[in-house]
Amino acid sequence: MALILSSALETISVIATVLYILGICCLIIEIFIPGFGFFGITGLSLVGVSIVTKVICGASVEKILLQILICFCVIIALLVWIIISAKKGLISKSPLISSGTAIPTFYSDDNLKVYISENGETLTTCRPVGKIRLGEEIFDAKCEDGYLKVGEKITVVNVKDNMLIIRKSKENDLTEVKEDIIEENRKNKGDEE
Repeated sequence: MALILSSALETISVIATVLYILGICCLIIEIFIPGFGFFGITGLSLVGVSIVTKVICGASVEKILLQILICFCVIIALLVWIIISAKKGLISKSPLISSGTAIPTFYSDDNLKVYISENGETLTTCRPVGKIRLGEEIFDAKCEDGYLKVGEKITVVNVKDNMLIIRKSKENDLTEVKEDIIEENRKNKGDEE
């Protein structure tokens, strides 16, 4: 019976160690991919469950304190890394951090109507919502056509619910129409002579 109990305590101790490692991994993920605290809360919970399990299994106080110390060291090291990266500007170069901002919440439909008929380009894929650049400003926009690729030329056609409504720019179509008109005028002048 003692052998079975000892084996069960060893298994629980291994599970507690795995939970501890998963908890530390979740804390690291939370630093790099903020998710409204999901990974942070999960990580702290797993570390807490691991420590409580170790206490119940009768682990030595030194081992438990060592786990707590390692957890705090990992958190402090990550915070120091973030501070150093922020000072060197490495975080702003990360693809996870957007360098532009979207429409501030204080914009209303009336304020945005000045952008109707403005031309710009898409910064992200619009499926149908994405980010666009008008001059030096970046806005959230909804594509009337449903889908636009990054870098497409667009025109603002309307404003609805604090969002610019866009469609693919007709510049290319207008160029073709202009060329057709010029060619037709040449033909007409040739017929007159």
